[in-house]
Amino acid sequence: MSISIKTSFRDDELIFDDEETRLILKFFWPEQASRINAMVVTNDARRLAQGVLMASIDASHAMGFIAALFKSTAGPSASLQQIARKFVRSALQHHFKHARAKDLEDIQIYESIRREVSRSCRSRFEQVVNGMELSLIPILLHLGTLNSAAA
Repeated sequence: MSISIKTSFRDDELIFDDEETRLILKFFWPEQASRINAMVVTNDARRLAQGVLMASIDASHAMGFIAALFKSTAGPSASLQQIARKFVRSALQHHFKHARAKDLEDIQIYESIRREVSRSCRSRFEQVVNGMELSLIPILLHLGTLNSAAA
């Protein structure tokens, strides 16, 4: 099963402000917090943050069906949970491949998904943190490649 990590949002589809964008990026790349705090938040940074959050929510929901026995989630802070809920309320339903509106009220992101999204999007992260233009080609996240022991 694959989830597409979309970064081709139009400017009018971008939901998050500078602070929210930084919080999302730090959730996925916590070891880069100082670089994220120092960066200029561009629309490309917002596109990346929105894309990784959307894909992680969708992939975690799909993984919940696949690996219901595993309960380990990356514990998003209360602030990130509020941001995720804001996104879910604002996003069009067609953005989510596996989750439905009622499924998105209690948002969880599996740690294995967070790590895989972070790894898969590392070059995109480097593009935005260095002020380069973001590649808008979607990245496919293959759920079958995740180590179930890390779930």
